[in-house]
Amino acid sequence: MSSSAPTASAADRKNTPLPGAVRWMYGFQFANAINFTIALGTPMVLTGKFLGAGEALIGVMLAFTPLLNLLQVLASNTAERLGYKRMVLAGWGARSFMMMLAVPLPLLHGRTLFGWAVPDSLLLGVLVGLLFLFNLIRGVTCVGWVPWVSQVVPEAQRGRYFGWDQTCINGGALAILIASGFFLGNDPAGTPGWKYAALFTVSWLAGWLSVQFLKPVPCTMPPSAAAKARRSWGDLRRAYREVWRHKPFRRMARFQALNSLAWAAYGGFLTVFLKDQQELGEGYILGISAVGTLGTILTSILWGRFSDRFGSRPTMRLAGIGQIAVLAVWGLAAAGVIRMGVGQLFLLSAVFGIVSAAMTIPLLKLYMASFPEHEMTVAVTLNSVLTSLCGAAAPLLWGPVLEILKHQPCMVGGWLRPFTVFFGATALMTVLAQLALGRIRDTRSMPTLQVVGTVLLDWPRQLFSDLGDTLSGPRRQR
Repeated sequence: MSSSAPTASAADRKNTPLPGAVRWMYGFQFANAINFTIALGTPMVLTGKFLGAGEALIGVMLAFTPLLNLLQVLASNTAERLGYKRMVLAGWGARSFMMMLAVPLPLLHGRTLFGWAVPDSLLLGVLVGLLFLFNLIRGVTCVGWVPWVSQVVPEAQRGRYFGWDQTCINGGALAILIASGFFLGNDPAGTPGWKYAALFTVSWLAGWLSVQFLKPVPCTMPPSAAAKARRSWGDLRRAYREVWRHKPFRRMARFQALNSLAWAAYGGFLTVFLKDQQELGEGYILGISAVGTLGTILTSILWGRFSDRFGSRPTMRLAGIGQIAVLAVWGLAAAGVIRMGVGQLFLLSAVFGIVSAAMTIPLLKLYMASFPEHEMTVAVTLNSVLTSLCGAAAPLLWGPVLEILKHQPCMVGGWLRPFTVFFGATALMTVLAQLALGRIRDTRSMPTLQVVGTVLLDWPRQLFSDLGDTLSGPRRQR
């Protein structure tokens, strides 16, 4: 077969405009990213530290998102009955109000009400409860999102769609991280509570706005949805077994479970590492997160096109190598072998953002391609359950482990320290995930070394082209 055939088809896909409705989906993702970056990301971890949370409680907070994804198994029939759009709109609207209820909590830190000193333990308890409800609502209703996307975006265009999708998500995250970093600052006396309350207000408003963006997006339910909505639990169990017997799905689920076990705790405990061991201020920590997000934004479209052209698996292989290299540097810094200045930390975060994009974009495409189309909702649910079990186990395990390790005499003064163990174990799990990746079939995959050559030769040209596309915006249906 001529080598020009894939290039021609890639050109055809590039010249075909994306469906017009995706511009509303991109707006949703931008606003939604602002909402969840505050509610589930670095700002929330810093708020927990502000109120006195230890590593174990931080681990519980980080575990809520994957753990409560398990509720999707109870909601798959409901999604078919109510409709994907109705379920997503209801869930995203309701969860945003949890952030509104959290606004007073930082304001009460160190305060006295009617002669009663409000304890931080109470404030932390309420905050954890609201986070639980936020993730509970999300876990029940997010089952409708992927099937909805599959109804709007043709499979041949999903690599490009997810490239822009991730650009919008990371654009929203970048905007709020930069703004939060400047807003919180690096005051040695500490950040006042009203600033965290202001961030929670922004999160609530962004969540409300994200729902407004989704309302114009059409959703045509597949003909089989009505029958699926009436299935008994016995029929549903048989559907789950049928999906698990689908070999591409089973292999993909195993990879995602290992990948989730490796990385679910990384972002939250990296924040703890930078705060406690590196002794950085809140502004610097948020700035480091922002630079990582910027690296993802600048390369998301590039990796989306590469996954369309060369296949997902070799691109994810390159990303895994990059992830392990970044973890090696973090491990050396945690061991005290190397000392990193703020500029070097920013650079390392940018590199990690690039390799994260190289993993996420092709993963999303391969993820959807692995599902049996006649059981999309069941496949999404089962995959989320397996991934979420591992994703919840990671922070729940690492929180207590890090607290125990930091009190061990052998972890003080030498190169073996709690976060050395953390980064080393994450690297080991990444290697195992890469081994599982080798069993996933990608029909359009090219040899990894061939992709390396293409990256090295095409990188400068593609990067400037993508920057131009980012400034001009995605093609739209006229």
